[in-house]
Amino acid sequence: MRRYRFLFVIILFLLIGQTATADESGRTGMLEIYIKSDKPIYKTGEPIFLTVRLKNNTDGPLIVSRRLDPFNDLQWELFAEPQGFMPIKTAPAKGLTPQDFVELKPNEQIEKRLPPLSEITSEPLKRGLYGVRLTYTIKEAPQGIDLKGKDFWTGEIVTNRLSIQIRPGEKASLSEK
Repeated sequence: MRRYRFLFVIILFLLIGQTATADESGRTGMLEIYIKSDKPIYKTGEPIFLTVRLKNNTDGPLIVSRRLDPFNDLQWELFAEPQGFMPIKTAPAKGLTPQDFVELKPNEQIEKRLPPLSEITSEPLKRGLYGVRLTYTIKEAPQGIDLKGKDFWTGEIVTNRLSIQIRPGEKASLSEK
């Protein structure tokens, strides 16, 4: 029975992935977004850090938001088997400013390491299999940004699906060492 639940979760993730606005690797043709973890398997209580990468896939410069705030700029899908989608903490909205944007040359990328998942989730992560996917959305350029004829990225893009497993083990601290 447990095997069937696991297969159901995998099939559900595949179906969800088909509704994304980018391909399975988080590419729209102009901008690529990718999420990775330090490792695929963690011990219970061990801090889980994720890194988000944005890459310019155009032939010219592209202006993007570098802020990548986990509470304002990224929408989370954190799925636990068998519990389902897990709640994510919220924070007051913060508007974007011209200083939040950077120009990426062709094939240039930026990365940001996010806070540990324990600071983002509303509930502690227990042993099991988790799936993570992020959606990055920018609706419009903020007032005061000088585009100088350059392309400004707006839209919605979805990351790859990342799987993380938590296994029983010695307790580890929730902060980075």
